[in-house]
Amino acid sequence: GEPLLLVVLAFFCIFPIYWIFATSIKPTFKVFSIPPDWVFKPTLEAYRRVFELTPFADHIINSVVISIIAVLISTFIGTLAAYGLTRFKIKGAKDLAFYILSTRFAPPIGFVIPFYLIFAKAHLLDTRFGLILIYIAFNLSFTVWMMKSVFYAVNVQNSVGLVQLI
Repeated sequence: GEPLLLVVLAFFCIFPIYWIFATSIKPTFKVFSIPPDWVFKPTLEAYRRVFELTPFADHIINSVVISIIAVLISTFIGTLAAYGLTRFKIKGAKDLAFYILSTRFAPPIGFVIPFYLIFAKAHLLDTRFGLILIYIAFNLSFTVWMMKSVFYAVNVQNSVGLVQLI
């Protein structure tokens, strides 16, 4: 019945994750064996090679730093914009809010060439600053929309305390 269907569905969802992990701890010569070896002595050799032969740790640190900076800037700017849209009477505020949200409708691949051309002229290709700008550009509309709903939910009398808290 239904429990059996759920077990089968869970298997199909979990098995690829198991397979990726199991393959990562298999000895190299057993990875491509046919039929697959289900029983093997696990090894961390692949992980050791990744850290020894590539600057993997540097890439992880770069990713974390760039993401944190982009999130902080997006949150700061998005919070200010959302507060202004919810607390002040701005002509066309609803249209502006919808415009901000509508930037999420376009597929991101549609922005690749324009961003490439702009960043090439500004000498921002292959720079951390350029990547941070891209992350902010893609996430700012989401941040504004989320924070806008937070400010709508907060009572106007409590908004002073909320701003002091932020």
